[in-house]
Amino acid sequence: MSLKSDFPAIHHALDSKFGMYRSMRLGVAVSGGGDSLALLHALTEYFSDRPTQIIAATVNHRLRPEALSEVQFCAEIANKLKIEHQVLNWDDWDGKGNLQAQARQARYDLLTTWARHNQISTLTTAHTANDQAETIIMRLARASGVEGLGGIPSYRDVDGVRVLRPFLSLGREQLQAYLTNQGVNWISDPSNDNRRFERVKVREALRHLEPLGLTTPVLTEVAGNLQSAKEALNWYARKEAQDMVTLDKGDVVIERKKFCALPKETARRILACVLRWIGGSDYTPRRDSITQVLEAIDAKYASTLNGCAVQHDDTQVRVFREYQAVKNVRSAAHETWDRRWRISGTKSPPKNATIRALGADGVRQSLNVPIATQPRAALIANPSLWLHEELLADPWTASSQPWNLQLISTPDLFSTSILD
Repeated sequence: MSLKSDFPAIHHALDSKFGMYRSMRLGVAVSGGGDSLALLHALTEYFSDRPTQIIAATVNHRLRPEALSEVQFCAEIANKLKIEHQVLNWDDWDGKGNLQAQARQARYDLLTTWARHNQISTLTTAHTANDQAETIIMRLARASGVEGLGGIPSYRDVDGVRVLRPFLSLGREQLQAYLTNQGVNWISDPSNDNRRFERVKVREALRHLEPLGLTTPVLTEVAGNLQSAKEALNWYARKEAQDMVTLDKGDVVIERKKFCALPKETARRILACVLRWIGGSDYTPRRDSITQVLEAIDAKYASTLNGCAVQHDDTQVRVFREYQAVKNVRSAAHETWDRRWRISGTKSPPKNATIRALGADGVRQSLNVPIATQPRAALIANPSLWLHEELLADPWTASSQPWNLQLISTPDLFSTSILD
């Protein structure tokens, strides 16, 4: 069997993403379901005559008795394909909150951390057109705007790892037909039939909507159209932002008069990007929450959202890290702190040095605070290098000193790519 001749749609989907791919390692998230096994097999075949190494990982959420056997099944499949495979265990579920949402976030956290540790710059997941259609219906029910109705993006960057979804244009039936032709069995997750979950209810509803023309291909086309509209809106938002937004260390400062004169959708996009960058979240805050912050800005009220604080005066709006969100965050001196800050300098920090928020103790010890332009609430949330209770460096430490705290990224508003 030839993937190119016998399953041209699958080959085309992979070729459009990987035709020019030159990295030596490519990660695959494998659950044992039909979609992810089809991705694993198809990628193995696609790269069979190229030097790229396929490496697989399976997340064990430990939520069902069958989980261990499913993980073993994935390991056996990978072994047959001569693919390196690793199991990533989730141990943090406390039985509270939205199970599916927390499991999804844990899955991405575990997989992207695994990818970084294994020098994997691209991680593939097997989201399909069916997943896209279900997502559109779910977001319609939440009255989402262009951002949400654009659906699942074909890729997004998470802490230096590109999460790529090459099968978004393909239906689940196509992938199962491919596996059947290969003689490969897959695991059916019982939660896919549990009507307790919203996505299962939506899946059933879609069957009733098909006679009205709301089919999976139509809904995925709608998502594509809205993705194009989103790119246009983001381009305009970036153009406006570059005329009114500046950085003050880790804070974002916006010219108030220009910002308040913007169309609400443009202002919302700028604020959403800023909140996502400062708060370190992979996702934009809910639309209604951002609307409340915009209303607070208009009324000159301080507000908080996404671990960020928003303060303003007659001339500017300042968005900065909320101290409460980082007061207990500790990182080793060689690690990234709060997703945005790292230590640089002419020599290595002491072995037991840590990065943490400056806090009141840091303000008292720092000789550099007088040159800071930030209000005290923003000041204490800045990163600083400590050896036990001794302050070694803060963001205003002179470049001539052994250590400096530097931002490792800037908001997408300052980049040349389309905002996510």
